[in-house]
Amino acid sequence: MKNFFLFALTVVFLSCSTAFCAEKKATPGMGLALKADYVNFTDSFVKDNDIDKSIYMAVEGYAHVAPEIFLGLEVGIANPSSTVSNHKTELTYIPIELNAKYVGEFLPNWNLGIGGGLSYNYAEETVVSGGSAFRNDDWLLGGQVFAELLYASGNYFVGFNYKRQFTDNFEGSGGAVPAHRYSNWRLGGLAGVRF
Repeated sequence: MKNFFLFALTVVFLSCSTAFCAEKKATPGMGLALKADYVNFTDSFVKDNDIDKSIYMAVEGYAHVAPEIFLGLEVGIANPSSTVSNHKTELTYIPIELNAKYVGEFLPNWNLGIGGGLSYNYAEETVVSGGSAFRNDDWLLGGQVFAELLYASGNYFVGFNYKRQFTDNFEGSGGAVPAHRYSNWRLGGLAGVRF
């Protein structure tokens, strides 16, 4: 699966043809951006362990593959931790997303994007209790839908985004913890450069 995402990233950037990249009126959907979001995991088990809220940082890149259609990859990380009933729990969550989106200009310099895609998400839980540490990790299949509002000026753009992501079950090793999901919603901003 990792090889698939590396292949997809290569296809995304090679598919940005000279004709599309040389367009005078490139929309801000094409380019590289940094994102900072608030992420909220929705599973009750995650909430009970108080690791359901965090800051999510990511980088994304999109290439223009058809009129107003973009294909891209996003990789990010969230790392919440907490202590509940003398158990310290830490989560490392790394989604790798392959997305497609439609971006259209609705006012001069203002663009609205909507899209979705598939993801392969790494989750690692570490619990420290009574001086002992327990660690579980897994790769989870997922999918997401999102919307973004973007403002462009010259080669730069800024905006806001909302994303809803769904994941497969995370299975604790040996049934030590009940199966749970890392489905989440994210809200935040992004800034980037278009080319």
